[in-house]
Amino acid sequence: MINSAFEHREISARSFAMNNTQVWLGDDIETIIYNPAGLSNLYFIKCSFTNAKYFDLLDYRTILFSTVLPKNEKFGSIGLGYEEYFFENQYKETKLYFSHGIPITSSLSIGYSLKNFGLYILDPSNKKTMGKSLFLYDISCFYKFFDEISFGCSILNFGDKKIVGDEEIKQIYRVGVGYRPVKNIVTGIDLEILDDKILFNIGVEMNSKETFVLRAGYSSYPEKFTLGIGINVWKVSFDYGVSYIRNLEFQHIFTLSISHSFKKEKIVLEKIYEPVIETRPEKIENVTPEVIEEKVVPEKKVISEELEKIHVKEPEVEKKPVEPTIVTEQSVEEVIIRKININKADINELLELDIPLEVAQDIVRYRKIRGKFRSIDELLKLPSIDKKIFDSIKDRITTK
Repeated sequence: MINSAFEHREISARSFAMNNTQVWLGDDIETIIYNPAGLSNLYFIKCSFTNAKYFDLLDYRTILFSTVLPKNEKFGSIGLGYEEYFFENQYKETKLYFSHGIPITSSLSIGYSLKNFGLYILDPSNKKTMGKSLFLYDISCFYKFFDEISFGCSILNFGDKKIVGDEEIKQIYRVGVGYRPVKNIVTGIDLEILDDKILFNIGVEMNSKETFVLRAGYSSYPEKFTLGIGINVWKVSFDYGVSYIRNLEFQHIFTLSISHSFKKEKIVLEKIYEPVIETRPEKIENVTPEVIEEKVVPEKKVISEELEKIHVKEPEVEKKPVEPTIVTEQSVEEVIIRKININKADINELLELDIPLEVAQDIVRYRKIRGKFRSIDELLKLPSIDKKIFDSIKDRITTK
């Protein structure tokens, strides 16, 4: 089945192998095309190149580029895309994209794409090229429920859709839901409304330590099965996808990508974002809990020394049989260790956890940038917190 002009095609080997189930994903460069709102979730610079040949007849190539904007928490990320689909020197389609994802809250983002489509056909009678240029735009939104469930929707191809005669670009409505049951598996379904038909695509991706990836997908119309693999080495990724449609040849697609991630997608608090406007202790080099106790919170040191000077002599009492202690609800509550709410605590309160000053500052910065912590595990996203620090404080903190 050969597509008509400007019909939607798979952008990369990843989207190809997952059968275009990308609206709900929002975690990679393909979101430039499928759901620009997802760009706000990207904390890396990436460029990818894709090449394919359809039915040994038509060549297809894409180039995608995305980057984080300064002050990402306000302005999000942008992406640029280019597609070309051609047959020798006789027929050629081009698509140019400018996409922008804007965060609204830590979970919700919106996005848009501005697109220019070009169509070039060689007239064999006079060997002149006829051209057509169209300007369109897309809108989308993306919502993430914690780290397990994501939702995306997009409306594609607003604007001048008329190509030639009665042929025009079709408007597409897409909605998708994704679910991550465990850390290394993600799956989801996209529904697409096109010409009063409801089509669905299903995709799944499994990775092994983010080095080797397996993908699979299924499409209802035309009925299509897809498989793919991905290999990630350092900052370079190679992806391959293959599809099977009954009575047609196998189709293959390859993608090569290179990216630079900001500290494994953790937020670069010190360099990207504005400093927190908050009264806090001045920075002290070689910060240790002892130094913090002595220099950062002198009031605590003074109080501690004053209490040590006071000696209370225990009264002498007659030795009597020990009576059982009556344990009340109030006495139990008094001995329970007070947990510190990391969504409300200021710098001084956080330092009571015996953490370095820079860690306390990062927690406050993170709250101002991304909003409240949804779970204490979210602390591991901070570049200054490793598992050793987290394990030392996890029993003493809460988010409620």
